[in-house]
Amino acid sequence: KIYSRIARVCKKDPGGQTLMRDTWTTFSKARLNCSLPGEFPFYYDEIQGAAYNPDEGIVYATFTTP
Repeated sequence: KIYSRIARVCKKDPGGQTLMRDTWTTFSKARLNCSLPGEFPFYYDEIQGAAYNPDEGIVYATFTTP
């Protein structure tokens, strides 16, 4: 089963001061759950692309279905 995720790393992430030097400390990821309600839920799991609009604070994504 495929579960698409979106990840984020801050552009100027220097890592930790000593313990995690040169290791991303701002890395985070999230699973996008874009399903339709109903008796038989349909999940859009296969993400093809994503873009963030900083003016709106919204992530836009395009999906395909199997």
